[in-house]
Order: sequence, then C-alpha cells, then structure tokens
Amino acid sequence: MPTTSTTTSPRADQPITYALAKAAETQATVCPDGYAWCTGDTGAHSDPREHVHNSPEHTTSGHYGKDILGFHLTQVGDDQPHLTFVGDGRWEELDLEQTDQLIADLTQHLAKLKATRNQLAALTQKPAEPGTWTITLHGGGQITGHQPTWCTEQHDAHDLDPDRVRLALTDLTHVTYFDGMPIKVYVPGHAADGKAGLYEENVLGGNITANPYSDTSARRQPVVNLEVVEDFWMENLGPDELADVVAKLRQQADRLDGVHAQLVQARAEWAAQQ
Repeated sequence: MPTTSTTTSPRADQPITYALAKAAETQATVCPDGYAWCTGDTGAHSDPREHVHNSPEHTTSGHYGKDILGFHLTQVGDDQPHLTFVGDGRWEELDLEQTDQLIADLTQHLAKLKATRNQLAALTQKPAEPGTWTITLHGGGQITGHQPTWCTEQHDAHDLDPDRVRLALTDLTHVTYFDGMPIKVYVPGHAADGKAGLYEENVLGGNITANPYSDTSARRQPVVNLEVVEDFWMENLGPDELADVVAKLRQQADRLDGVHAQLVQARAEWAAQQ
C-alpha cells in the first residue's frame, strides 16, 4: 500500500474555440498590448490613454434580416472583458423553408456564442488551485493525496486505525454532481394508493467521479456516470463513450423534431374532421 498518492491532477484540455480560431484567421494587425483574442483594430487603439480591445464579431444573416444578433468580446483598458451583444427588434414574415433556414442558422450561431462564452470564462475566471487530502494515523504517520479542484467532497480523516487504511482508500472517491432534466413520466410501479399516475423524474443527471484506489481500473481516472432515469445507470463513461451518448441524444432530438412536426400536422388534420 503506498504511503502517498501518486494520482496526477485531472486536466480538461482547453478547446480551441471558434472565436479564437476566427481571430487567428482574420487578425490583420497585432494588438499592441499583446491580447491574442483582440483584432488589433487601429481605431480602437488610437487613444494612448485607454485602448479598446475587441474580438471578431459574429452575426447571422438570411431572409429574416442581415447582420442580426451580433456579439463580440470587448475590454476597455484594464477593465474586465465582457460580451457585447445587440438584438434586432424587427418582426419578419417567414415561410416554412425560410423558417427551417432560420433554425439552421441559429443553431450554428448558438455554437459560436457558446464558444465565445467559454473564451470569456477563460479570460475572467481564475482557475481554482488543486489541494491535498490528508489522513492521519493512530499512533503516528499520515497519508496524503491529490484533491481535484472539481471534487465537492472532503476526504480528510484523523486518528485512523492503520488496519482500516485499505478500506478507507478503497472508498475514497472524488465526485462532483450535475443535475438531470425534470420530465413528467408515467410510472406504474410508483403509483400511490394503487393508482398509477404522472411523476416528475430527473432524466440524465449524474456525476463525475474518480477513485484512485479502485479495484476497477476504469474508475482510477475521472469518468461520468449517467442516471438515465431513477436507478438505471450508464457507468464509467470516458470522453469517447460520453461523446457517443451525446451524439446519439442529438440524433434523437432531431428525430423528435420530426415527430413534433408530424404531430402538429396530425392535430390539424384531426381537427378538420371533427
């Protein structure tokens, strides 16, 4: 049994966001203050007392309008960066084909907005410092290990019987939780007073865990556990497995969009026959 944990700090790779990639493609001048995300626009840096830094601007255009829902990052001097956003208040009349185009464009625009949001978080949020957990042993001595920044549990213990060390380390699990989506479902097995009914269940909630001393090798590094619905789990998902689940859920959401359109049509046909 090791006396000191050698588990390395979990690390989430920083993705190259759309905004950063776009800035690299379009940046014609270099920001005099060295901000990689700034376009280096000469006019915005003309005041020697206070420079205004702007990232590339993103908008969407179509039958519904031109250059609407624009946004970009802005920093004035030494102030905190923020998102600059403009909305267009005009109402347009779209047919079905144009509505489909609007949905497609907004889906792409939302991805760019999320990427810019992540960039803003990286610029404004100070990363938490990892710590350590410590178990002191009865009679002297201690065991220490890495405490991830994302773990919400406290693993310190004091005056632990040395005979219980193996059990304590086996049970030591770093964890953080994420919420599921509350959806009303029909659950006959949970019926009250012998009558079945609707119950609100949290769908696809779960946790990220890591157990550095687990007997299961897959759990010795961070994994995701998804509770599909109460008591039904998808466990030990690594990045590739979780990405596969996400892709399949998006496919199912697209399928349900088609079902929704079919339902609307079926309702209209039904009403016409009544």
